[in-house]
Amino acid sequence: RVEKGELLLTIKSDDLHKEYEVADGSLKIAKVTLQALERELRETGDPAKKAEIIGKIAQKLKEISSLEDQFKILKKRVEDLQVRAPRAGVVATFQLTQTLLNRPVRRGEMLIEIKDDQGEWHLQVEVEEHRMGHLLGAQIDQSKIDLPVEFHLATNAVKKFPGKIKSVETRTNSSQESGSIVVILCSFDKTQLDVEPRIGADVRVKIDCGQRSLGYVLFGDVAEFFQKYFWL
Repeated sequence: RVEKGELLLTIKSDDLHKEYEVADGSLKIAKVTLQALERELRETGDPAKKAEIIGKIAQKLKEISSLEDQFKILKKRVEDLQVRAPRAGVVATFQLTQTLLNRPVRRGEMLIEIKDDQGEWHLQVEVEEHRMGHLLGAQIDQSKIDLPVEFHLATNAVKKFPGKIKSVETRTNSSQESGSIVVILCSFDKTQLDVEPRIGADVRVKIDCGQRSLGYVLFGDVAEFFQKYFWL
């Protein structure tokens, strides 16, 4: 279990640390040079020399401002190498040391999953696009989005649990197994489950789209197949 803001891991980047140290050193040298110019300006009495030094100071101030901006950017990038928990929860990624230690990572790559076991859980259901007509039609007929659903866990196909549709995605996605699919989120009460729910657990879901004749239930897929490929 981790708390929000807790340090989870540190990413090493030798090139970034080198850039950071070079920028830090350049900024320190520029500030020391500025102090020397200011001291020289106070000590000199020659007007021409003062004008020259004032010009050098103005130029050095611009250089320092640019170096400070660069240093702030690099400092933020170095701080981002420390990955902290965005929320309180339980680390759900398995075998972290074997998976992450001393391996290269890319920007934007998912490293750790944290499950908010105290928050709301939902089912992410992939509905084949050609079945969406039944679902959308039922929502229109019943004037509601939250159609009732029934699901069972892959680890326990006997016991069924109730839920309801929470939201329907407005775009079609691609699935290697089912082709074109639409993602639907369904809510349920996790306290009704016999076991603690797991991220990515496989479930089977039935969505109640209303009453149909027995013939349609048994042979509807066959009829839709012929309509899709042979209807002119």
